[in-house]
Amino acid sequence: MAPTVVVTAAVVERDGWFLIARRQQGVHLEGYWEFPGGKCAPGESLAACLVRELREELDVDADAGEDALTERDRQLVADMELVAAMLANKPAAWREFQTKYERLIQRCILKVTRRFSSLVSPEDVREIHAQLLVSLLANEKHKLRSFDPGRGNKFSSWVGLLAINCAYDYLRALKREPNKACLSEAAELQCDLPDPFDHASERQRAEIAQRLLSEFSEKDRVFAALYFGEGLEPTAIAEVMNISVKTVYSKKHKIQSRLEAVLASTGSPVRLRREAPVESSVDLGDDEAVSLRDITAIEESGAYSINAGDLDEAMSACA
Repeated sequence: MAPTVVVTAAVVERDGWFLIARRQQGVHLEGYWEFPGGKCAPGESLAACLVRELREELDVDADAGEDALTERDRQLVADMELVAAMLANKPAAWREFQTKYERLIQRCILKVTRRFSSLVSPEDVREIHAQLLVSLLANEKHKLRSFDPGRGNKFSSWVGLLAINCAYDYLRALKREPNKACLSEAAELQCDLPDPFDHASERQRAEIAQRLLSEFSEKDRVFAALYFGEGLEPTAIAEVMNISVKTVYSKKHKIQSRLEAVLASTGSPVRLRREAPVESSVDLGDDEAVSLRDITAIEESGAYSINAGDLDEAMSACA
């Protein structure tokens, strides 16, 4: 949009005849007919400009008469000055725009969205309003610069049309989005897949058990899989392995004792990480059981040992 230029022109009428003058040769639009007048100097009033131009062009002294501008003309001039100030990034102009046209923009948006009240919320209306303001600033204010009063549109009509188009664009984008549930329903969602933490914990317990059983005989590993992994009853294990029930209990205690010895000999420290924070310097005694469900990492340093009461879970993970 070009800078605003304020001009004056004298409309002299007598008995149905109007005074006009022909432009001089060598100037823009030479030979064209026009009402006498010209551009206002900075700070010059319209009346003073008109008197000066008549003296310069026609060499006559005149008194400025009644202002012939209509209210629409005055509004057009005010709108052009407002747009020019907005393009110049003057904060006062943007505040004036917001104060003057906020209700108009709101009415135009609601005119479109009230037919879709089941889909559009008050938050959506505010979002449309915000998108309109952003569009006026986008691309170096290209949309604002496109306002052309020469097309016969008032600035208010042009702003209202922009608001209506922005509302329709928002509704079209909303239609393309997949159906969405209310955010409060997310608390009721359940997943059938295992929890990632539990899955990692199970794998780590299996690795611990496999490492401990690697030096055991094949028969002892089969027993551990049946007793600790599958959880078979002693009578069922006795039948599968063709041993007595008494031997089942005896073998269970022997395996646990041997695992305790392996742990004691390796001195493998275990660091615990629980859902609630725990102090890293807690000393676990021999008579306090440590659940392998809380074990998430084995490191080179530390001071925790695994109690025999935790071996059941390790064997179950191994199986």
